[in-house]
Amino acid sequence: MSKINLRIALWNANGLANHLLEVESFLKNNYIDIMLISETHGTDRSYFNITGYATIATNHPSNCAYGGAAILIKRSILYEQQESICTDAVQASCIKIKCSNEKIMIAAIYIRPRFALKEADYDTILNKLGIKFIVGGDFNAKHLHWGSRLSSPKGVQLLRSISKNHVAALSGGRPTYWPTDPNKTPDLIDVFLHKGLNKILFGVENSYDLTSDHS
Repeated sequence: MSKINLRIALWNANGLANHLLEVESFLKNNYIDIMLISETHGTDRSYFNITGYATIATNHPSNCAYGGAAILIKRSILYEQQESICTDAVQASCIKIKCSNEKIMIAAIYIRPRFALKEADYDTILNKLGIKFIVGGDFNAKHLHWGSRLSSPKGVQLLRSISKNHVAALSGGRPTYWPTDPNKTPDLIDVFLHKGLNKILFGVENSYDLTSDHS
């Protein structure tokens, strides 16, 4: 691609296999070039194929149906698959694309809520993504800085890391997680992070077209 002109969607599927038809419709109706998906619940027996899109998936290392991340990218876009992040705590699928004669890492990430990552853990993830990247996913970390209703300890650690590493956060500023427990309040935990790219290039809008406990 000769210039940056992409529509990138971000979504926690809470299990991708059951959403094939609606994801296919969403991609085509919204002219999505790349979709970053977290909590795919994929295993080595999973199969997910949408005509015109390649799927790059990273499952939980136990090969059990929880966690996981995936990227759907139009086959017309040239990309290079990169080494994934695959630990008990973090799963991320990574590719590189060429925009404006520069290579940019694109990653979909899922961080499981049971793990309390520290600043150094986030440093390791961000450093792996390089000097120019866009990463999106369910970080399970809340902070007022990216629009959550409160700041959690994990959010504080993540903010320290992105501030130190000159990384910017992007969100639509509205809740993205809608708990089924009526005693829990919706909040924003799905965000984009980017580095080495001018923030004026980006615009973010919320969508409620897909069905899971996330938007």
